[in-house]
Order: sequence, then structure tokens, then C-alpha cells
Amino acid sequence: MFQLCECGCGGKIEGKNIFIHGHNRRGVNYSHTEKTKTKIRQKQIIWRKTTSYNEFLERQHIRGKKSKTLFKKGHDIHKIYPELKKKIEKYQHGKFHWNWKGGITPLVLAIRNHEKYRMWRNAVFERDNYTCKICNERGRYLEADHFPDRFSNIFEEFHIKNLDEALNCEKFWNINNGRTLCRRCHDKTKGRKKKPI
Repeated sequence: MFQLCECGCGGKIEGKNIFIHGHNRRGVNYSHTEKTKTKIRQKQIIWRKTTSYNEFLERQHIRGKKSKTLFKKGHDIHKIYPELKKKIEKYQHGKFHWNWKGGITPLVLAIRNHEKYRMWRNAVFERDNYTCKICNERGRYLEADHFPDRFSNIFEEFHIKNLDEALNCEKFWNINNGRTLCRRCHDKTKGRKKKPI
């Protein structure tokens, strides 16, 4: 069963609607009358002479301005300002950092969190084409393994006691002393408990 559109156009409707989409009580494609249009124009002319309109324009102008800085969200600020990186390292690392607690981070963790370690790790991954050296699978969670000289053996051999000694030790940062492994294969080589993947 159908009913007629209530705007008076004579269109047929099925279902619960009383109007065809786009129609209303005043008819198809209703717009303001000429009298209403002139009232709206007169109000806009009066409003444009007030200070509130000037303030509105100023707010819109400020919103539309682009930032004068080169930094944009998602961009690496250190590539834009390389000298800034050195300043940040000087004044925000170590004892100059606001959250410094007297050097309580264990040495192994401090080495692994250091930027030089991350660079070594990424270089090993790129050299091995992000592929595990044992199972030859790609797309898994990868870890960089010190091999043939193990991380712990380098510690003992060079008697490393602090971060500076570790950073100056060439054997730690030699790319040829590293290989890419997935987490499963790395767990097998170390003989440790498996981490959840």
C-alpha cells in the first residue's frame, strides 16, 4: 500500500514516511520568499558595521594563517635543525635532565636504550634485509643478536664498568658482529624462557 506525499506534489510514497526525500510542507525545493531574503540582507549589512563583525574577521584571519615555524606534526625536527639536537643532548641528557635520579638505570639497559645501539640495530636489520638469519622468515618481530661474539662476552673481555666505556668499545658497534633473528629463533639460541609474541 502507498500514500501521497503531503507537500502536494502528488508523488507516491511507500512505508512510514509522509514526504518524498527533499520535499517539505511548503512544497518541492522550498526557498525563502523575497521579503525574507531582504530582511536577512538588511540584518547582515547592520551587523557588518559593528565591532563584533571586525573581531569575527580578525579571528578568521588568525585561524587561516600558517605557522611561521618549519616544524610540522610528524616531521623530524632534528633533520630541520641539526644544531638543536646537540643542544638537547647537552642540556636534557644525564644529570641535566629534569627526571635524573642519580644513575639508577642498570648498565645493560642504558646501553640498549642508547641511540648508538638503536643505530647499530637498524644497520644490522637493513644489512640482513629484515629477514631472520635462521628461519629465513620476514615480517616477524625482529631482534638484533651479537654474534659471533656475545653481548655478555664483550662485557667480560673488555671489563666494561660504565656507559662511556661501552660507547667507546668498537666490538659492541661492529655491524659484522651482529645478525637479525626473530624472537623465536633468538630464544632458542640463548636458552631462555620464551617471551609472549
